[in-house]
Amino acid sequence: MAPDASWAVTVSAEGTVRTWGTGMPSRVLRRAVPVDGSQPTAVALASERVRVLWADGETIRLHENVRWSRPRDAEFRAPGPVRALAMSPSGVLAAVACADGTLRTLNAGTGELGPELATGGRTARAVAVASDIGPVVAAFGDGSVRRYYPATGTSDMTGAGPGIDLVAVTPDGETVIAAKAEGVLSRLELSRAEPPGDSRPLPGRFRLLGTAITAIAVDGTGTRVLASRPDGTLWLHDMTGGPATELRAPEASPEPDPPDQRWWESAGIMPAPGARVPPWSRADDETEIWRLPAEAEPAEAGPAGSGPAEESASPTATYAAEAPRAPAPAAGTAGRRGPLRWLRWRRP
Repeated sequence: MAPDASWAVTVSAEGTVRTWGTGMPSRVLRRAVPVDGSQPTAVALASERVRVLWADGETIRLHENVRWSRPRDAEFRAPGPVRALAMSPSGVLAAVACADGTLRTLNAGTGELGPELATGGRTARAVAVASDIGPVVAAFGDGSVRRYYPATGTSDMTGAGPGIDLVAVTPDGETVIAAKAEGVLSRLELSRAEPPGDSRPLPGRFRLLGTAITAIAVDGTGTRVLASRPDGTLWLHDMTGGPATELRAPEASPEPDPPDQRWWESAGIMPAPGARVPPWSRADDETEIWRLPAEAEPAEAGPAGSGPAEESASPTATYAAEAPRAPAPAAGTAGRRGPLRWLRWRRP
């Protein structure tokens, strides 16, 4: 989600990538990745670049889609079966948590793994990445949440309670949202200690959503949390109170033309003489083009005794099919294929 919560990007259980909100143009990549909803998956959007990471056992797969460029797919090897994945908002730095208890950073563009982060052999259930330089946040099964700084190898820890399934972190790394799948949000201020001896709940620390959730994201202030529901809807929750609001997909807008290309450049043209026409591009046998008769011309004066000049063909006359002709040079570039089908000519 954007730091101002004006847009978000998601990848659905069947692999479709979609933008939401009014702060980003509409974009839908249908079935961009072959996932079934059970694999750890992460998605990030930066300018025109979409990156999706998903795990298949010990293999991490990357799909990168940039407007006006050919999509890129790559595979990286993980230290073990992957249990959790996350990317920074720009999609540069990723965190990979494996079933053997290893937790490492990953350059999402090159597949280069960073140093192993100390987990004490515990397997992280959920991870989040604040920025391209960290920190990385991991939630463990005992309810602890640890914040790692990859550049220095240091970490600190706080507690959020058992049963944490999802985590999100603000870009500055100071606020963490820990969530349970049944719809409980906890807001953790990692750099602010609670007043000693004060057992009162801090304002904006907990929120019960009343519905199950499948993924979360947090804005730049740590007060607004975006949660997805199993029915595919996104709801923005204010941790300080107030009703939730639904974040909707923007209205679809027509895609602009690719650079240096106009619509007529993609139109089909007639093949050059002698060129091989693929069988799939031929039209049905019923397609014919006919030469229409010219209108009657005034009779010219001829020699005496000669009969009248010939008349034009009557409307009931039979016309011969016209032979195909090569296109004019201005019709387009030879060899370019388009959506039109070649015509098959029938001679009488």
